[in-house]
Amino acid sequence: MKNIEKGYADYLRSDAEKAAAEARRQARKDRRARQEMLAAQAKAEEWRCIKDWRKEGFRPRAEEEPRQIKSFGLGRYAELYARSQVVKLRARPVRPPAVLELTPENVLRATWTVNRSAKRYRDAARKCYVAQAFEFATANREKKDGLYALKDAGISWLDRAGAIQPVAVQGGLCVWRGSGFCFHSRLLPKNSALNQTTSDGVLYVEAKPKSAHELRLADASRLLQGLPKPSDDYVRLASPSVLRGRAATAMPDGQDEDDESENNEDVYFEIA
Repeated sequence: MKNIEKGYADYLRSDAEKAAAEARRQARKDRRARQEMLAAQAKAEEWRCIKDWRKEGFRPRAEEEPRQIKSFGLGRYAELYARSQVVKLRARPVRPPAVLELTPENVLRATWTVNRSAKRYRDAARKCYVAQAFEFATANREKKDGLYALKDAGISWLDRAGAIQPVAVQGGLCVWRGSGFCFHSRLLPKNSALNQTTSDGVLYVEAKPKSAHELRLADASRLLQGLPKPSDDYVRLASPSVLRGRAATAMPDGQDEDDESENNEDVYFEIA
């Protein structure tokens, strides 16, 4: 019955409508044939996106054009390259971390290096948070916390070695000085007579000795990872409050999904 109704409907259509319908059917067939041909060609030539090629250690040549640009909607797309268009990535030599001698001078430079790196990750975490890139903000914050832990280990070792001494408490952080370096940390010796209510004004200090050079982070981290953690001879001051821009969220007023205070140890200080 359905075939009869369809045939009768085709009989009632004009020649122009029949021709248009036939053209549409032929276009669908051609499109399907092209898709099948591209799929066969992609399988034969191993078309893959740049990310997949890099996983296998290859990259497209600079002068090559993609065989196909595959769209996934919402502005997402992938450029597909054939095996004949890629070359092997050159292995870059990786220099292992250097074994530095455990001396006060080396520990001072390593502590200064990880402190500078921690500030970079701190700033990156804050920018990602404001941009609502919360996963990147969390990753940067975790790296920052790990570097600050190494910094505390270096400060406690230098304190026991007599290379630095606590000289003041500024903005809720202990100021450590020695050998031309100045650090701010939440670590404070228990037997210290420093006044913890020191003024919160801006403290200007020399950033580093003129002769100091920043170590590689891998070298500094390896040296500090071998140091013991701060002992019970130190108290940890409360984290200073951090004033930062709030990202627009759908949370109710007074709530935020990342509302905890950062372990930021240098937020109140301008380093000359």
